[in-house]
Amino acid sequence: MFNLTNPDRAIRVGVILLKGIAELIDVAPVELFRHVSHEFVDYLPSSAVPAQLKPQAHHFEYHWVSEAGSKSLMKGTSGSTIVPTDSFKTCPPLDIVIIGASGASNPSPAELQFLQKSYNDSSAFITTCFGMLGPLKAGLFDGKTATAPSFFLDELRATNPNTTWVDKRWARDGKLWTSGTLLNGINVVTAFIQHTWGSGDGSLPDVMGKFAAWPTGTDSYDEIV
Repeated sequence: MFNLTNPDRAIRVGVILLKGIAELIDVAPVELFRHVSHEFVDYLPSSAVPAQLKPQAHHFEYHWVSEAGSKSLMKGTSGSTIVPTDSFKTCPPLDIVIIGASGASNPSPAELQFLQKSYNDSSAFITTCFGMLGPLKAGLFDGKTATAPSFFLDELRATNPNTTWVDKRWARDGKLWTSGTLLNGINVVTAFIQHTWGSGDGSLPDVMGKFAAWPTGTDSYDEIV
């Protein structure tokens, strides 16, 4: 697996778009990676980010990936349209994957195969809300602990007993990170960034989290974020 903590090249972040309508709020947390990127923090004044913290930032490259790539536009919620940057064939191996809900109940064989490949290639695989359905059907949740929208957990426990389902904002099992519903995508990506690049006082994620008012990253619905 690629070393995300001390990368020797730009980190490849991929948003996988399955057929259907992409839930924008599910994939919006990809923007949090920009908050710890050189492309963002290097241009902020020292009053916002002290100069000594800027070397903690990283370079990222972003891939919006669908089966057909740029040849076919993808629909998003709220009347939006997404232009994919890559097809399954042209996309390089991804280091971090984010997948949100699409409304599609039956991924194509090519989509299932690409999900499996991307999981194997990645150092982190993150699902938001019902974005877990495709990876679940691809067999990526077998033997794992995961979460999903709370109201759907009982059904998932009955139909997918090989997965341990927990009622949390987010859950982690190795490189698999899953979130509950909609806005919990921000929680899980916040937690992932804090886990990967630090969260202590004076760290870049700590400073940027306060600067951008990130949630705390807690996994419990009982705690205020």
